[in-house]
Amino acid sequence: MKSPIVIGLAFTLALSVQPMLAAPTWQGVFKDAQTQYSMGDFRSAEKSFKDAISRAQSAGIGDNTQLQMIHGLADTLMAEGKLAEAEAQYIRCLQMTEKAHGAANPSIAEICERISGIYFLNSRYADADGYYVRAVDIRRKGKPVDNVAVAADLNNLAASAIYQNKYPEAEKYIAEATTAMSSEKKIGDQGVNVHILRTKAMLLEKQGKMKEAEEALKKSLSIAETCTFENDSLLAASFNELGRFYIKQKNYAEAQSALESAVQIADQLKFGAEHPILETSLANLAAAYIDDNKYEKAESPLLRAIAVNEKFGDMGKDALKGNLTDYAKILEATHRTKQAGEVIERLNKLTASPANEPTKM
Repeated sequence: MKSPIVIGLAFTLALSVQPMLAAPTWQGVFKDAQTQYSMGDFRSAEKSFKDAISRAQSAGIGDNTQLQMIHGLADTLMAEGKLAEAEAQYIRCLQMTEKAHGAANPSIAEICERISGIYFLNSRYADADGYYVRAVDIRRKGKPVDNVAVAADLNNLAASAIYQNKYPEAEKYIAEATTAMSSEKKIGDQGVNVHILRTKAMLLEKQGKMKEAEEALKKSLSIAETCTFENDSLLAASFNELGRFYIKQKNYAEAQSALESAVQIADQLKFGAEHPILETSLANLAAAYIDDNKYEKAESPLLRAIAVNEKFGDMGKDALKGNLTDYAKILEATHRTKQAGEVIERLNKLTASPANEPTKM
């Protein structure tokens, strides 16, 4: 019989000659983070970006390289719906860029746009405006001028003005955005024209000009059909906006048709099951069925919308509240009183819960 001591020694010796695994470098962890982000694995990407930043700081790596990592972390936090954390990291990027390259550096415009986007989502329109204006000023001084980016920022300023009931100001920004795009003919740039037309339609709707608003939405849809690329949410969003408009006009058949198209297209997008435009289209489709008293048809898209909401933290919280309210309405209308009460209880807990703390059914 073989001695267990001999076996133990042999095993120990075998282990002793195994090569030592090298510790991950900041470069390797950074690359992992970028790959995870591109694959939509945002939770892992967040962890890897933070690890890469820590390793780079310990190694004394320069600010420019760290800046790339911090920007990646901010983008990841934004994708996760962690808006407050993303805002802090974008502001950190802004301060580092200003210190290293000056206040007029072109890369500052993009950072300003990201910060504005967060403020816009939080309905902090006046705060968003300041950063959008700064981005426009920087881009207009570029050589050559990036008219497409300028037009996109002006369109965002127009949308912000509409939400603040500043309609003359919105008209001015829409006109400036349209002029900026007048010489841009590349198919890939026409998505900005789609957004401008949708903003124009929103303004016309607010002004009670429904026929003109519908025409603008149809025109935006026709442009989107010619310039949408693979994994581009533009076409789905255009159908969604048209469907939303028809709901308000109580034209439920047209609304349902447009929104069914939006959902079908959104389902084919990369990360479609978690894409914000899918949630919006599903929720609007459910609303079109609810308003048309088709509760059985409304339930399935609404439950899908709620499932998407739950993946987006703070970013999905307001939408989740609205969708749970609609779900309770469906349950009450179909005489499921007990389940309706449970949903209302969850809604109340959600309203009272701190940011980033999900509630369960």
